[in-house]
Amino acid sequence: MKVLQINVRATQGGAGRVAYDLHRRLRLAGVDSHFLYGYGSGIADDPAVADNETVERIGTRPSVLFNYACHSVFGWDLTSGRGRILDKAIAASDIVHIHVPHHYFLRWDYLVGLIERHNKPTVITAHDWWFVTGRCGFVESCSGWRRGCGECGPMRFRDLRSMLDFSATFRRRKIASVERLKKLVGFVCPSLHLASDYKVVYSDVSVEVIPNSVDLEFENALSEIDGDVSERNGFLFFGVGFIFGGKDRQRPSARTCNAPGCAVDPGWKKQSFPAAGTGNLRRSAFPRGNGSPFA
Repeated sequence: MKVLQINVRATQGGAGRVAYDLHRRLRLAGVDSHFLYGYGSGIADDPAVADNETVERIGTRPSVLFNYACHSVFGWDLTSGRGRILDKAIAASDIVHIHVPHHYFLRWDYLVGLIERHNKPTVITAHDWWFVTGRCGFVESCSGWRRGCGECGPMRFRDLRSMLDFSATFRRRKIASVERLKKLVGFVCPSLHLASDYKVVYSDVSVEVIPNSVDLEFENALSEIDGDVSERNGFLFFGVGFIFGGKDRQRPSARTCNAPGCAVDPGWKKQSFPAAGTGNLRRSAFPRGNGSPFA
């Protein structure tokens, strides 16, 4: 079986780590998985996969910058970078797995057209709300998507930002394109609350819940310290992208901070991820993106 993964990033960002981990594990299981991504930091190759022949960048600097300019004004990406590579990869695959197709590297209508032309079964892992809105990935406190969008107001300057509000038009186009694929496509959501919102919009499209996987290698590493096996003492909470408050607004994190007996690093105030536990506290200072192709 040949599986094609498509995501804006390779190993960077939350969706990128999930997508690449799935790609890597499929390869280890003997599945012929190929990974196409938009770009790495600075609209360049992701150095972590630069020598990996199964991973390829399709976002070019001119196309990403052009889409960034267009989206900043109109709220829609108008071009795709290396379209021929994408076309060839979809034609050669048995299943297409779409993760995050937004953030300036790909024109959504072009991708849908290729899937239709080659008649490929497609899984969409919804890492955010982009497929139910006209513009944004994280709805925060906005409920306008339930009414068809077009109510962005000052929210249009949030990620993904746009000077003009065409979100109602683009939402109709996006939903119509997914519904055209309904015999080929199904959504996978990592949480029940996200799946519930998707079912409101896509009543005729399959929506399933599969939680994000646990990194067993990381878990096993935690169980051994200096060669000695130790019992779990407390919990480790790990989050990606908390620099953008719309992903959390600090509510769950704040409740964790206030839990009795927990030592907490409030990572949204620092250049690190939040971690909490009753044992020794360690912080991870991985770089975090802010939705910009330059980050």
